[in-house]
Amino acid sequence: MIRDLFSDDELECLAKTAGEFIMGYDPQEHMSARQRELAQRAYRLLIDPGPAGTLTAN
Repeated sequence: MIRDLFSDDELECLAKTAGEFIMGYDPQEHMSARQRELAQRAYRLLIDPGPAGTLTAN
């Protein structure tokens, strides 16, 4: 499912973001604009998908 929503390049960027978060970096200080946009998109699609679990594209 996740491979249908993100390209390989985007998944690599999200993995880097997750790794930085796990290492304790403050996301507001260390995230690039691209990382921030992808993280927000991932949150909207995967964590907060909308009413009754339906995916909503924003």
